[in-house]
Amino acid sequence: MKPRIEIVGCALLVACISLWASSLLAQDRLQTIAARVEAARVRLAQALASAGSAGVPGRLLGRVGGSYEFAPQAPDLPIAAIANPQEVSPNALGPRLLVEGQLDVGTGKLTITHYRLAVAIPKPDPDELDQPEHRSRAAATAMVAAVNESLRPGAMSVTSRSLAATSAEATATRAGIREIVAAYQKAVAACTAVPGPECRPAQVDAIVRQWNELRGDVAARFDPEDTEFKALYGQEDNYDPWRYDRIFKDAASVVALGEPVETRMRALCSGVLIGRDLVLTAAHCFAGDPARGLPPRTPEQLEVWFDFTQRPGGAIGPIQPRKLAAEPVAPPKERWGDLLKGQYSAALFDYAIVRIAPEDGRPMIPNEATPRCLRRAPLNRGDSIYVLGFPRGERARVHDNARVYMPYRVLDGELFARLRLDIEADMIGEPDRAEQMKSFDESYFPVEGELGQVFRVLNDVRDGGQPRMGIIADLFQGNSGGPVFDHDRDQCVVGILNRGMPDTGKRLGASWKQHERVLPIRAILEDLDAHASTKPLLTNGELILK
Repeated sequence: MKPRIEIVGCALLVACISLWASSLLAQDRLQTIAARVEAARVRLAQALASAGSAGVPGRLLGRVGGSYEFAPQAPDLPIAAIANPQEVSPNALGPRLLVEGQLDVGTGKLTITHYRLAVAIPKPDPDELDQPEHRSRAAATAMVAAVNESLRPGAMSVTSRSLAATSAEATATRAGIREIVAAYQKAVAACTAVPGPECRPAQVDAIVRQWNELRGDVAARFDPEDTEFKALYGQEDNYDPWRYDRIFKDAASVVALGEPVETRMRALCSGVLIGRDLVLTAAHCFAGDPARGLPPRTPEQLEVWFDFTQRPGGAIGPIQPRKLAAEPVAPPKERWGDLLKGQYSAALFDYAIVRIAPEDGRPMIPNEATPRCLRRAPLNRGDSIYVLGFPRGERARVHDNARVYMPYRVLDGELFARLRLDIEADMIGEPDRAEQMKSFDESYFPVEGELGQVFRVLNDVRDGGQPRMGIIADLFQGNSGGPVFDHDRDQCVVGILNRGMPDTGKRLGASWKQHERVLPIRAILEDLDAHASTKPLLTNGELILK
């Protein structure tokens, strides 16, 4: 028994030594962490002291119970709790700021003495205010002053954050934006048509860079949760619950297009029921894809699948396939030869309307699918939308929280100039910025409206001059032909997806170069109206037009 006791005792001794060593290591780690925390606080205290009235750049963050933190922009500086939260306004959360104050290294708490927007606007030359660049600078300076005033505690209620509010700060900011847009419009006009001595490309560039610097902080000021400048559009991102019930009902009328095979696991495209037996989709779904080895197909070679979706709880119900009639409905049959070759242009749009073929022994349309309404009126920039379809050919998905990035039709003048300024600001730093802006200008051409007003209409020269609406959404291959719905009004179909951004696996910001491209319903209806064989669709009651 003695050897056994010695072994047990030895094991206990080893365990004790191990615990003691682990305790020493833990203490060393804690001391190391404490030393690093103190060193980081010292760096922040020194940065605040050396910056003085210039301030340290960073953002104010909200915590629970009305407390706040300061997050410096420099990655080597620590986040610090605010010691005097009463000196911080909720309006200051979000924008980039220059913060002044003193840090207590022992507690890590920051006492704020002052903060303001971290926007550097060169002073305008009073003698050159007739020049667009200096006019823009003056407007930007006044806007920054108004926003800074609104950041003071008690200066403005957080319930009136919207840029469309009647507050003095919102009013001054709107006026500043209008002045900057007008200055940009004047500078661009001087360099178009017949450029003369008034053309100064450097002025255009200065205004664009200034707006690119300013607009994010303006958006963050009026909506700190926003990073896509939605606040500048004057739209909200909250909806009545019944709208989501409508989306669920919409999904029953969205169909997948696929080959009639036994194992129907992958959809080729998406479409939507728009009549008792009519389906709207993208024409290129029939044209095939030579790069993927997919040959052209006539309508009867494909099926539409209802109920290609996942049920609550994860169950996957049986899909409901329906055959298509051989004869296409639109575009006219004589144009399908070019359609199947993918020769889309300003005269041949990338859309197709096909008819479901009746079959003995089962209903034409299964379950609760009903035709969706089509909206004639085009959307505005920033309007909220959603897309239903079959990304990557998989089961149905809803792509919500999407926005119109480039409208199909925009009123000429200030509104179009504002759109162009935003687009050019997105292109800052791009080596082909001039070429891209040239294609932008060539794509938006003037058209006289019904009441004599002039609109700019988007027919993208990069897509053969086809009508377009650019949207911000997270879509994939397989969404082609899928319906885009208006989220705010009647929730009707406003377009179908034709082309998307490349799926690279990383987050991409929308720009003129890359965005999801939609064929507007308005353009489809105009095309139907232009041909004798398809015009009856607009008058015989088959389509629900809004």
